[in-house]
Amino acid sequence: MSTAFSAPKVFVSYAWEDRGHKQWVKEIAVRLRVDGVALLLDQWELAPGDQLAPFMESSVREGDAVLIVCTPMYKVKSDNRAGGVGYEGSVITAELVAGAPRRKFIPLLRRGEWKDAAPSWLLGSVYLDFRGNGIELEDVYAELLETLHGRREGPPPVGSPPFPERHREEQIVSGEEEQRDLDGNGSSPAAYPFVLNRMLQDGRHDPELFEIGRQWLSHTDPSNPSWTFVWNSLLDARPDDLELREMGREWLLKR
Repeated sequence: MSTAFSAPKVFVSYAWEDRGHKQWVKEIAVRLRVDGVALLLDQWELAPGDQLAPFMESSVREGDAVLIVCTPMYKVKSDNRAGGVGYEGSVITAELVAGAPRRKFIPLLRRGEWKDAAPSWLLGSVYLDFRGNGIELEDVYAELLETLHGRREGPPPVGSPPFPERHREEQIVSGEEEQRDLDGNGSSPAAYPFVLNRMLQDGRHDPELFEIGRQWLSHTDPSNPSWTFVWNSLLDARPDDLELREMGREWLLKR
């Protein structure tokens, strides 16, 4: 079952400069409404006799987002708290102090350089550059539309590191650590199967792990009940090993 679409409610804050600038703001507002954004524009919403202040306050506070069209004149009015732009700046900064998310206020750079067009309370923010035209402007508009509809691309899932499997290396390290434990405590029966399992795992006779088992035999009293168990397992792995056979011969002679 499909979910009913809820258009984001968006307000535009801009300076009434020249006719061309007002027309540009109106055109971008028309396009956004066509593309599913419930955009509030003073040119449509206010009629002679309406109160400006309540409209600006409610539009800023109740909107899902506020587009801030930055120009050098907008900066001057906002920083000096002059006119409608100055009043909207006061409302916006009050909202920020009260905890409104900064992402709610989206700067659009329309004229001039950023440092000359952004109010002091917007400096340091990421902005969309609407000074271009053609394909470049279309790309910026698409990013704005994705932002307003919550469709910005997120990061891909984190995968596995592209390195060879280190399982065998970890086995060797574990076997060496176990050998150090056995050197300190030759009577720990729970450790013997660990050495053997590591050595004979998957039917592979790892030479380094085999050497760990041989060293354990050399450092352990043959009277230890597990000595013959380890010796037999090593001999199964290397039946032609002369040193192992000699160790077995010495064990027999001592018996």
